[in-house]
Amino acid sequence: MLRYDVHVTDEASLDRALNAVQASLTPLPDKQIGEQLTMLATLVVKPAGETAKDQAIRIKSLTAQLVKYPADIVLYAVQKVGESCTFWPAYAEFHKHIEWRVEKRRKLMEALTAKKVALTASSQ
Repeated sequence: MLRYDVHVTDEASLDRALNAVQASLTPLPDKQIGEQLTMLATLVVKPAGETAKDQAIRIKSLTAQLVKYPADIVLYAVQKVGESCTFWPAYAEFHKHIEWRVEKRRKLMEALTAKKVALTASSQ
């Protein structure tokens, strides 16, 4: 199980760390995700018989899933999928590049938040 021990004694440093991790969790706007997936579509083989409408629906569905994740991680996943998939990928192909990275950031945010609560409680 992943766990972080935070060794920060001043609130200002802790606040900077919290802000940095929070910023790292900011998702990519859905328009940009759609653009990345459209670019990816030109690099892989599309499913047989897929129309432009089908592709638009597929991109919209994937975008709805990927918009939940941090921007840099989504961009990395799209790049890795483009490098490793010959055919249009399932959501699972993206997810395997995303989830463990996001989990590390979530755990770090939890540890920093717990430290903030502890510091605040001890100063009262």
